[in-house]
Amino acid sequence: MKKIIVLVFVLFMVFDTLSAATCVCHRKTKEGEFGPWDWWQAKLCCYDSGVNCMKEECNVQTQGNIETTTGGFNLTLQLLSVDLKILQPGPSGDTWVPYVRDGKNYPFDDFDYVEITDCDTYPELEGRKIELDEIITDNNGNYTVFVPTE
Repeated sequence: MKKIIVLVFVLFMVFDTLSAATCVCHRKTKEGEFGPWDWWQAKLCCYDSGVNCMKEECNVQTQGNIETTTGGFNLTLQLLSVDLKILQPGPSGDTWVPYVRDGKNYPFDDFDYVEITDCDTYPELEGRKIELDEIITDNNGNYTVFVPTE
C-alpha cells in the first residue's frame, strides 16, 4: 500500500512537471521609454541615459511555452530581433540610422516586459505582465521568466 501511494505521488509530480502548453505573449517597451540612450558597442544595444541610441516602439507578438512549476509557471520565449536607431554623425548633420540587432545574448532593461495575451490552457494568466529587467537571452535568443501563482 505504501508503494502504491509513493508511485501515485511520483506519477503526479512527473505529470505536473511535464504538463506544458503554449501562450501568446506581447514583448513591449514601456510607453515613453524609447530613449535617447547611450550606444553600448560591446553588447550592441542601448543602455543608460545618453544621446546616440533609441529603441523602436516594441509590441511584438510571440508564442511561448509555459510549464507548471512549484509556486507558478515557467514561461520560455525567444527574442528574434530588436529594432534600434543609432545616431550617426555626418557632414550635413547627424542622422538616425535604423539598426536591427539579433536576439542572441540580449540584455533586457527595466523598461522591457512581456504581457500574456492569450493562454487557453491557463486563462487566469491572461493580462499578466512580467518585467524582463536584468534577464539576458541565451546564444539562441531564448529566455525563461517565472510567473508566480497569484
